[in-house]
Amino acid sequence: MAPKPNHCRILVTVLSIFFSWDSSRVSAVGVNWGRNASHPLPAAKVVELLKANSITKVRLYDAGPEALLSLSGSNIDVIVGIPNSLLKSLNSSLKAAESWVHDNFTRYVSNDGGRVRIEYIAVGNEPFLESYGGQYVPFVIGAASNIQTALVKASLADKVKVVVPCSYDAFQSESGLPSQGHFRPELNKTMVQVLTFLTKHSSPFFVTISPFHLLHRNKNISLNFALFRETAVQPLNDSHRFYNNSFDLSYDTLLTALSTIGFPGIDIIISQIGWPTDGGAYATSSNAETFTKGLLSPFPNEVRNPT
Repeated sequence: MAPKPNHCRILVTVLSIFFSWDSSRVSAVGVNWGRNASHPLPAAKVVELLKANSITKVRLYDAGPEALLSLSGSNIDVIVGIPNSLLKSLNSSLKAAESWVHDNFTRYVSNDGGRVRIEYIAVGNEPFLESYGGQYVPFVIGAASNIQTALVKASLADKVKVVVPCSYDAFQSESGLPSQGHFRPELNKTMVQVLTFLTKHSSPFFVTISPFHLLHRNKNISLNFALFRETAVQPLNDSHRFYNNSFDLSYDTLLTALSTIGFPGIDIIISQIGWPTDGGAYATSSNAETFTKGLLSPFPNEVRNPT
């Protein structure tokens, strides 16, 4: 089993929530703010709701001016995303990266911008998803490097970390055993480049874990196993390491994949995890509630902290 990174933090997307933890202690609760909706709330109203519920962190999938301006002076830590559609131009042009940094970061963290507390810049939105057919893979590391260089030139590199969100299907185990986890072969070279970049700049590894998709991809995974109904499942035995739920199974699979390519100790942020309420088999409000309660339940050392 791969060793556990020193610090692991989770951002969870279930009914638009996320949380983070260090070791076995939950340290923050926040939301992933997706703005592609038929009837979106005004940004100011969203921020009002965040503050009313003591939410201290939020992730934006793009740098929408309305959302960023509404977060000015809120004391909410922000993750700003760069859409996949911009990766090609950011990869090929440092000038384009400098313009993006100026327009979407510098203006919001200055005194005149009210000091939006931007903590991370996320380069792409799961650009390694298998369904994209590799179309964004050639541009990821170049885009990240140019954004980093632009931050350095603007004397802002010490204010924010550049990260690359990794998809749930970038790592796998054909046997279903975490001890045999690995990244998809066609991604190995790119993952080494990304992880080398992250390590150089002391940035964490962002990743999505999706028990819902694992349920549909792996016929040996039961609904009870995916929903943390641990008393109703037969534990999976992997070299005397026993698993009672999909989350722990996926997390240890990731640790092994990271260790296999030489990065066993990198800090991890699980930037997206959740359960849909519509649109597929088992996608119901009831299952989403059960999953959320299981995920947010206390973290016993041996259950939620694989070692």
